[in-house]
Amino acid sequence: MENFYSILECKQEDPLEVLKTNYQQLVLKYHPDKYSSDLTDSERNEKLNIYIAIDKAWKVLSDPEKRSEFDAKWTERNLAQEFPIHDTLTLDDFEEQEDFLVYPCRCGGDYILTETDIEFQVDVVCCESCTLAVKVLYTNKD
Repeated sequence: MENFYSILECKQEDPLEVLKTNYQQLVLKYHPDKYSSDLTDSERNEKLNIYIAIDKAWKVLSDPEKRSEFDAKWTERNLAQEFPIHDTLTLDDFEEQEDFLVYPCRCGGDYILTETDIEFQVDVVCCESCTLAVKVLYTNKD
């Protein structure tokens, strides 16, 4: 899970105006139209990936509802780092159920991934019943 605040070079407590200013400065710096012609393909791809991450971070943090959801998931993720990692999984390991994905824990509980978790690429998911956690690996389709 990427820290969108770090991508926009700001802090979680910064107001929207600060995020917007940083976003605008970073977009000007990394926009594909600003690349010099002497960059290698590798350098272009690296800058493009940074630009895409900046855009994604802004789309989430500029929306009050999504920002609130991200803040909650980021806090949960940081707290989950204290839990033992039981297994490493991919999205294919989870079973689809209604609006979320589920993977059974050895305690009888479940690891649950919601659509928001997947959008934010939450990488540590705690069991709903015990203190175990799993690491989720996402394949980037860029």
